[in-house]
Amino acid sequence: MNCRQDQRLTIPLHTWLYLDNKLLIKTAARNVSRYGLYLHITHHELKCNTIVDIEVLDNIEQYCWRGRALIIHTSSQGIGILLEEQLPLTFFRHRSQTRLQYKQH
Repeated sequence: MNCRQDQRLTIPLHTWLYLDNKLLIKTAARNVSRYGLYLHITHHELKCNTIVDIEVLDNIEQYCWRGRALIIHTSSQGIGILLEEQLPLTFFRHRSQTRLQYKQH
């Protein structure tokens, strides 16, 4: 499935990228879907077609996911990442419930 066809959410998720078991970047993801995400960062070692290990954590640190990913787009604005496996739905259910609870208070 093309990751651009899936719904994207603008939610902050803590994201760590590793290359050859070395931590390269800690940042926040934006435009997140189950198939990929966009990071507003650049790094000289992150080029198109580079495979990285990735760790994603929600901002209240309730859910954590680890996997592999492929850098599919790079620019001076940031990088696009395609995940090898889908992010679990629990990330998205939790994010929706958190927003609803926040609006009610």
